[in-house]
Amino acid sequence: KATVSVLNWLTTRDAPMSILRFWSPLAAAAPLRQQARTAIKRAKPPGVMLAHSYKNQDVSGWYYSEKMDGIRAFWTGSKLQTRNGVVLNTPKEFVQGMRKYFPKQRVDGELFMGKDLFQQTMGAVMRHSDLDKTRLWHYKSKAIKYVVFDLAPNNKKEMDTPFDARLAKLAKVEGKVESDRIEELPAAKHISIIKYKKLPGDPKKAVAKVQQELKQIIGKKGEGLMLRAPQSLYVEGRSPDLLKVKEVEESEALVLDWQEGTGKHSGLVGALRCRLHNGIHFEVGTGLTDSFRFNPSEFMDKVITVRHQGVTDFGVPRFPVFIGLRLDRSPDEFDLLSAGIDKLAASIAQPAGKKKPQPKKKAKKSA
Repeated sequence: KATVSVLNWLTTRDAPMSILRFWSPLAAAAPLRQQARTAIKRAKPPGVMLAHSYKNQDVSGWYYSEKMDGIRAFWTGSKLQTRNGVVLNTPKEFVQGMRKYFPKQRVDGELFMGKDLFQQTMGAVMRHSDLDKTRLWHYKSKAIKYVVFDLAPNNKKEMDTPFDARLAKLAKVEGKVESDRIEELPAAKHISIIKYKKLPGDPKKAVAKVQQELKQIIGKKGEGLMLRAPQSLYVEGRSPDLLKVKEVEESEALVLDWQEGTGKHSGLVGALRCRLHNGIHFEVGTGLTDSFRFNPSEFMDKVITVRHQGVTDFGVPRFPVFIGLRLDRSPDEFDLLSAGIDKLAASIAQPAGKKKPQPKKKAKKSA
């Protein structure tokens, strides 16, 4: 247990660089490091509702909330999964709380620890061992919370429930959770309900309010806003009734290789060579911690998240910043998504069943 605890600490990437250099044979200890991590189990993906990007659509009278920079997670009524079906290891008090506040209810939410702590949240959720239950869902003095933002339908009848009605149910649960938290009951320790507010009914005032709220959230190192239509239904896949508002973009990329750094990063990873879903290659070095740079094997053939300020005319991410590993996305899943994007692009360029139009032949002029 002591060995596993030390390895757990080292693999959370909080260890000082001097310690990591001392543990140079760390890469050779892969079996022990794997033992220190929770085995990844997969189930059928829950089919969550996904957002489109906000592009000045009419959102007057819509609800808005802060966009959490965490891990999307879905409570099936018995277990917690990522949107891609990875079954997460959960603390006992969390399960007790979900069964208490949401009996037999499917719930959609986000695992969130705090701003600028995405990678630490991912590490605490995906890497902690069953041997250390007291530290499960913790990072230093912080505890992860499951921030609930919607209720998914349990049956066909509930599929017609508008967001207004779902929000009223959440408000009732919020009162119970807050009351239990005041009394410091374990059931409320890891559960929170997101705060919703409503945009003005006037379209111009709604746009101004979105920009005002976004500026305030970004100023506090937040990620952005989520907008929801009052009468929207919970549907699987992307919906025009759910919009995300962000100043920067995020993309998934597959790590292909790495290049050595220079100066203070000499002998370490300088940048990662990556590929986007659309086949565009680029490099990212900003955002890599020293402990990441020390062990390039952590990245090889792994899916990562990068944040960037749009793309160039050639489709290359501008000013990319490494955010973290996507431990819930395998390289095979990444390739399947890439193939799907290529197929979609091909279908848009050339619809099925339609032949490419041929240029008309000019009639020969008679003499």
